[in-house]
Amino acid sequence: MIMAKNDNSEFRVPLNRFSLEKCQKIHAAVSSGPKKTNSYINKEGITMYKYSKTLAVGILALALLCNVLYVQSKEKAAISKRPMEVEDVLRINSIGSADISLDGSLVAFVVTRMDAEKNQNWSDIWLMKTEGGEPIKLTEDGVSELPKWSPDGRSLAFVAPEDGKSAIWIMDVRTKLRRFLTYMERSSMVIGDTGEEFAWSPDGTMIAFVAAVGQPAYGPDEIRVYRTHKFLAWAGYADLRRRHVFVIPFIGYS
Repeated sequence: MIMAKNDNSEFRVPLNRFSLEKCQKIHAAVSSGPKKTNSYINKEGITMYKYSKTLAVGILALALLCNVLYVQSKEKAAISKRPMEVEDVLRINSIGSADISLDGSLVAFVVTRMDAEKNQNWSDIWLMKTEGGEPIKLTEDGVSELPKWSPDGRSLAFVAPEDGKSAIWIMDVRTKLRRFLTYMERSSMVIGDTGEEFAWSPDGTMIAFVAAVGQPAYGPDEIRVYRTHKFLAWAGYADLRRRHVFVIPFIGYS
């Protein structure tokens, strides 16, 4: 409570709702001025100060300002707080597929964002120093993933489509120059797999990768139509292609 009194009037303004520290500083600054005459303790045990009428009105104005600021801050907080909606979840970007260079100085990672209008995810590769700093966006196509550092820390191998097929690309991280290396066919075979889809050789001269190959044709398959929920649940097409390990040399960017 800030109180001010002149010869004829007494002003009382409650400030318990606003920042007590700030209002105490205001009161201390004003009450220490040369126009303060004396003080006394009233029947309620509260210290009162006698001021000139001009100074008393000034204190009252400052007190009212404190209350106005308090009300505005509460209204702003009430507006900014609301329940989370589905659209908020779609605005959250996810980070994954992080790979740290062998010297530990850089990290490449994938940022995935959701495009609600197109009902599609977009993924790009970013680069950042492990000690901190601003991240650098390396790809702009929205379909890049799985960055892998070369042993010398100069290049990144990653996967991105080419002609509608998955492919391995190599990028020079200093110039962002990228070149196509090879296709990497994937399979929807319903057999679980583990490990990496591709990896650098220790000397950085070759890349091993896993790709699917087709099965021999034995004639057309019998067409079956399922209409029961038992078979419709989690329905998907299995191409029955087996995965095999392949090796391809990397000869640089020339």
